[in-house]
Amino acid sequence: MKKIIIVSALVLLWTAGANAQTAYDAAKLVSKDLNGTARFVGMGGAMGALGGDISTMGTNPAGIGIYRSNDVMTSFSFSTYGTESKYGGKTFDNNNNRWSYDNIGIVFASKIGNHTPLRYVNFGFNYHRAKSFYKNMFMEGALNYSQIDYMTGQANGMLANGVSLKELSDNKLNPYSDNGVGWLGALGWDGLLFDFKNGEYIGVLPQTPYSTFRSREKGGIDQYDFNIAFNISDRVYLGLTIGAYDVDYTKSYYYSEDYGDKQNYNIGSMNRISGSGFDFKMGAIIRPFEDSPFRIGLAVHTPTFYRLTYTTSAYLESNIWMHNNDTG
Repeated sequence: MKKIIIVSALVLLWTAGANAQTAYDAAKLVSKDLNGTARFVGMGGAMGALGGDISTMGTNPAGIGIYRSNDVMTSFSFSTYGTESKYGGKTFDNNNNRWSYDNIGIVFASKIGNHTPLRYVNFGFNYHRAKSFYKNMFMEGALNYSQIDYMTGQANGMLANGVSLKELSDNKLNPYSDNGVGWLGALGWDGLLFDFKNGEYIGVLPQTPYSTFRSREKGGIDQYDFNIAFNISDRVYLGLTIGAYDVDYTKSYYYSEDYGDKQNYNIGSMNRISGSGFDFKMGAIIRPFEDSPFRIGLAVHTPTFYRLTYTTSAYLESNIWMHNNDTG
């Protein structure tokens, strides 16, 4: 299934036309990681009034107006990330280390004059990794319920609303093209994991399964900033940055239930968000007192406007055989 949506980072959670899963995943795009030059990261990004650092073109574009000479910068980072999950008295840790190339930028300083009101016109470009999504999770144990119970509950809920998986399969119709069909219930029915008897869907595996769950997230948001900044009388600095964004985020799931005696099934899904976006940033730095280093920084950012493609797919493999191919 593929859906094209247009969202704004400012009103992401209220975007019309996006289903619940899309809105939840797209909300990940709003926040940003603290990446940039070592100086910028070391100061926690609090350089809005200081300027003079390539990374500031993404926070206060006027900071590039401080430059009086050309500059080139690049930086790397080493990250440790992990998850911890607990179930049935067991703790499952999944820790990973990762090197990443976070930042490269350049500034061209163009001097206009020493005594003219406009002293410098500077141009800058900066790439940095705005967001990383790398995370893995693993958990397993004996559950006191089965996902098949949820599948049958979903199928019966659809039946109450006039949507019958049995009739769809009898008529050889594709259930996945019907917006009234829940995918999990449809996959369970196609995988012969539950039956239809006496006017309702029922599961026929009373045993408690041993379940395994894995998930993996990867990808990120790359940000490209293009900047122009002005130095006016060494007292007022103005800047404008146009930001371009490239989004590539993938999350995959794997879940299995083992009932023993070679009775088992597994289900997996993959969700991907890809696309691009843009925003504008305007800023000013003012030095109100000529003989003082005191500065005031101001910046205004527009929302980030994204055009995204949301793609999802799922599969189910089963070694459990039921009779819905005979009764339904």
